Amino acid sequence: MAEPRTSLPGRQLAQAILVPVLPILLVFGAMVLFGQLDPLPAVLCGAVLAAIGTAFAVRHVRELWRVAGFADRLASDAEAALPKPGSSFIAVALVHAIARLHRDLAAERRRLASEAAASEAVLDSLPDPLLILDADRRVQRANQAAANLFGGALQGRELIQVLRHPGVLDAVRAVLAGGAGSRQIEFVLPVPVSREFSARAVALRQAGGRRVAILALQDLT
Repeated sequence: MAEPRTSLPGRQLAQAILVPVLPILLVFGAMVLFGQLDPLPAVLCGAVLAAIGTAFAVRHVRELWRVAGFADRLASDAEAALPKPGSSFIAVALVHAIARLHRDLAAERRRLASEAAASEAVLDSLPDPLLILDADRRVQRANQAAANLFGGALQGRELIQVLRHPGVLDAVRAVLAGGAGSRQIEFVLPVPVSREFSARAVALRQAGGRRVAILALQDLT
């Protein structure tokens, strides 16, 4: 969990002071230099305005720093409490905007997770084995029927480690290379019991232009 930003670091505090004070000092210094104002009134007025500007800037920067701490906590804690409202309307608006964005993102994550779970359930309900392969012919996803057929955990394994038939490997290689939209081939798995299958490889494009292949098997025995 991110550490809350409770105190303003010295460097940021110095910057918060210099931003309003430096222009005031430059203006009054120029007025004294060109004889538009006596030094003593210039010093007094400059000091008062600089003090007011410093107090205003430091207060607002500290509240913005609290907003940054709130954003840090939200990054690792979905239940982070809203900070107490301060006097800076900008900080208050930022806090509520960040909280609203966080709620929207959390709702979107829940929606995507629900859709992913539904997709997983659909894949696992299919009676025929199905493999989803990346551009390197590694298994990205395998349904329950494929796991039952080939045994063990399939995700992350290369296709040649799962299914060694050269015709199937060539079909997947062809669709991934873009030479064909789909390929179909029949083959026999000799072990543990001889079974005849029809394999269909279809290429799809993911976001970013990367190709994936779906390899669907149908038991013809």
